[in-house]
Amino acid sequence: MGDRLPPQSYPKSATPGVGQNNNNVLPGTSSSGQGHGTHVAGTIAAANNGIGMTGVAYNSRIMAIRMGDVDSQGRFTNGGNLAQAIRYAVDNGARVINMSLGWSDSTALRDALAYAASRNVITVSAAGNSSLSSPGTPAYYATQYGFSVGAVDSSRTIASFSNRAGTNSSMQHVMAPGVNVYSTLPGNRYASYSGTSMAAPHVAGVVALMLGANPNLTHAQVRSILTSSAVRLA
Repeated sequence: MGDRLPPQSYPKSATPGVGQNNNNVLPGTSSSGQGHGTHVAGTIAAANNGIGMTGVAYNSRIMAIRMGDVDSQGRFTNGGNLAQAIRYAVDNGARVINMSLGWSDSTALRDALAYAASRNVITVSAAGNSSLSSPGTPAYYATQYGFSVGAVDSSRTIASFSNRAGTNSSMQHVMAPGVNVYSTLPGNRYASYSGTSMAAPHVAGVVALMLGANPNLTHAQVRSILTSSAVRLA
């Protein structure tokens, strides 16, 4: 049932470079990290066809936005502009934006997250894999916009690598499966990966189902419904 891999380093930003506006899912490097986005996308939307695995919201559509090439340490070697990518997704009809990545903080990023929220687009961010007490960026902004997502295993135990919620009571932080998650890879392959990158798309899929059932839900309503219905971990 696929390779059992250690926690995947979620891609981190580097110097902005050339855009990735193409249909090649494996450009630039031969690193296995290049399949990170395909694994995430499969968790959200892989077809319910009896092959491999089924996505949480398998009837949803994916708008793939490449943020750059990834090296073997999970770092972007040709990082783009996340703030611009968020605005592009919002302006072109995205309802949920999954961000299984870490990024440098900036006013432009914060403003882009606010822009998405103002148009009732829900941002879902991986909390990070550094065993920290608080989420990294962009999940850090889930105090105001969208969700931060940490990882649990099949026993609902918080993964040792997962960043926690922190002490800010405004933080909208939820947990989802993020240990040995089986999903798609390029080339008609599958593998089991671990990381908050694998947890975030479970939540993005749930949000997609919520909006499919009621497209009129606001940003505030989605945040309230999802967090209030979550079961608190011991």
